[in-house]
Formats: sequence, structure tokens, C-alpha cells
Amino acid sequence: MKMKGKFFGLGAKLALSLAVVMGTMTSCYEKEDIKTVIDTTPMTVTYTISGSVYNYTNLDAIGGASLSLRNSAGTEVGSATSDAQSGAYSIQLTGLRESDRGTYTLSISANGYKTRTTAVTIWFEKAENQAIATQMDFALKSNDIQGSPVEVVAGGEEQTVEITGADENGNAVTDQIVIPADLFGDGSTQTITIQREGREEETASDAIRVYEGKPDGLQFTNPLEFTFNATAGKNYKVYYEEGGVWKLAEGNDANVVDNGDGTYTAKIWHFSRFKFAENDYEIDWAEVDTLAGPALAQDYKEYVGHTTSQPVTVAWTDPVWVGYKFTDGQTLDQIFDGCVIKDRAISEVQAWLTDSGIINIAEGTEFNKEVRDDLVTTIPEYYNVTALTVDYATQTIARTLTIDGVTYRVSVDGVVGQTMSFDGEPYSHDHGHGHGDNLNAGGGIIDFE
Repeated sequence: MKMKGKFFGLGAKLALSLAVVMGTMTSCYEKEDIKTVIDTTPMTVTYTISGSVYNYTNLDAIGGASLSLRNSAGTEVGSATSDAQSGAYSIQLTGLRESDRGTYTLSISANGYKTRTTAVTIWFEKAENQAIATQMDFALKSNDIQGSPVEVVAGGEEQTVEITGADENGNAVTDQIVIPADLFGDGSTQTITIQREGREEETASDAIRVYEGKPDGLQFTNPLEFTFNATAGKNYKVYYEEGGVWKLAEGNDANVVDNGDGTYTAKIWHFSRFKFAENDYEIDWAEVDTLAGPALAQDYKEYVGHTTSQPVTVAWTDPVWVGYKFTDGQTLDQIFDGCVIKDRAISEVQAWLTDSGIINIAEGTEFNKEVRDDLVTTIPEYYNVTALTVDYATQTIARTLTIDGVTYRVSVDGVVGQTMSFDGEPYSHDHGHGHGDNLNAGGGIIDFE
């Protein structure tokens, strides 16, 4: 019994020791499980996009620009506003996982500038609680449309309105428009709309300003007065758009006054699209070969059948039309119909014609200078005239002018000399001889006239 009890005691101790060991091992495994849970927590990435927004033309910083980053589904995932002084911005995306990799769209917009949109690729090999940064700078061009239309009930008291846009350097500027009292001259009022177009359109139109006024074609008794800032010392003019063509305003209405302080003042007398531009439109001249002109001749039939027994001198003193006329009877006004600088084009052509010695020129189909140019010819004796003709020697000279991409042809026909000629044939003038004692009997000298 004691032996058994002693053995039992040893077994109990072994069992207890094993239990302790097993308990210790179990406890270790439980701690390892807790560590595994922590290590398998999904890791993420922080992605930062930063840079600056500046003016495309002068590289000045643009403050207050709005930046918006959107995913492929169009959902905004990040945004920022550029710093007022430096134009700097920063968009930070946190908690990105591998499924967030891909292409995003970043748009940048600012008042007075054209919105820019670009693709941004966010990529990383594996999410390992890393931070990734990329820099993207953006240059914005002037917006297509500057500002909103200004609507005014005009015609009553004098009003002053302001319209903001960008100048030639892309900087914000404000134009002042004075709408006079009694705009229409009869005390009536009407709603008018004025809108300035953007620098992109203004540049395309070779203009410092392009405006549109509505209703189109509205006439003013007292003009609107526009004052705007631009580079000093320029020679700006007023142009109106008619049928898709820019035309210089008539006379003094085309002048834009340089106030000498970097501001200009222009007057607008009616509505359409209108612009203030320095462009004088280059005129490209091209010579056209001098051509033989149309054959001109006049027959004087009253001389037909005239016979002579003695030489006869003919002095022709009827009026002769000399000078030049426009080919096909077109006038300069018709040739340059629709030309953007019609008055200047006509003046250029008139100067060319004068330099060419063509001082007298007809606007229509007839030569316009009547002279008495004595033409003298001698018809021989014993001659039967079958024709007497005055021939005019003529030529055509022409040039082309290309203005604003349109080519105009100016062609004139001219009389450069004249001659008189006759045609016919001599006739017989034989002498008869008498016979007999009297030398003159039955005969004599006979003149056939």
C-alpha cells in the first residue's frame, strides 16, 4: 500500500508538472495570435499633389484658383485653393489602398481664366504605410468669355457701368462705360446688354477689346463712351462687325482717343460686335501683266465715196474720249464692297493710279475726259475713199490687293493714243486727144472727178 501510494504521489507530481508546461505553452500561443491580428491590419498610402498656379503670359502667381481632384466615377476626392500671394496649393489624399491606384482628373479654374483639366495617375507598388509626393505646376490662359453680360435700362439718366476682364498680359482690368442721358434722342428707354469677350477671342481678332452689344443694330443719338487701360502710345481704331467682316468705323467715329495716361476713350454709335484694334491690316500688292486693251475704232461713213482730183488734207476735230475706265464697268466702291478697310483700300488704289499717270478715270463704263485732239491725214489725188476710220490704241493695267485674306482685283482700260486712216483705191484719169487741124478739135484734156 505504501509503495502504491508513493508511486501515485510521483505520478501526480509529473501530471502536475506537465499541466504547468502545457499551460505555459497555451499561454504563448494565445499571445502569438494577438500579434498576428495587429500585423495583418491593412496598410495604406498618403499621396500629396502640390505646386503653383500662375499666369501663362507673365508668370505672375494666381491666387484664389480652385483645384478639384476627381476619380474615374466623377466623385471629388480632394480639393484646394491656391494661396493669394504665392499661388501655391496642396491636395493630400490619405488612407489610399491598392484599389485606389489609377487615373484621376484634376481641374484648375480661376476667375478671368480658362479652366484647365489634366489627368493625374496615382500609382504605388504596394500599400506599406508610405507617403508619396508629386509636384504639378499649372499656367492658366485667359478665359474664353470674360465676365457676365451687363444689362441696363438705358435712355433715362446718365449711368456708368464697369466690366472686368483681362488685359493683353492676362491681368485683371476694369473698363468703364458711360451711358449718356437721352441715349436715343427722344427721351425713351430700352434695355440694352453689353458683354466683353475673352482675350482668346480678342487675340484672334487682332484687338485689344472685343465687345458685343444687344439688341443688334440698335442706333444711338448720343454715343456710349468706353474708357479702358492699355499700353500707352498706340493708335487704336473702332471697328464694327458686319456680315462676319470687320469694318472700320466711318470718318472720325473710328478714332480712339489716347488720354496720355495709359487710358483710351472710344465712342460707340450703334450695336453689333465691335472692337478696338491697332491692326491697320497689311495690304499685299501684286502686279498683273499689262495687257492689250479692247480694240476701239470709229468709222466715219460720211467720207465713204469721196473722190479727189487733188491731194486733200483731212483735219479731224470731233471730240475724242480719252483716259481710263474700270474694266467691266465696276466702280472702286463696288470692287471693295465688304472690305474690312474699304476707305483705305480705295485711297491706296487712287494713289497707285495717280502714280501710274492715270489722273482721269471714269467710275462707270465710259471714258471720262473729252478732248479735241486734231488728227490730220492727206488723201492723195485721184483717189476714191471707201472708208475713213479713227482707231484708238488701248491697254489694260491691273493689280491685286490682298487684305485680311481676301484678294481684290483692280483693272482699268485706257486710251493711250489714236490714229486716223483711210481706205480706197485710185481711179483712172486718162487724157483724151482730138484729131484734125485744130489741136483741140474733138478732144482736149479731161479731168475725171
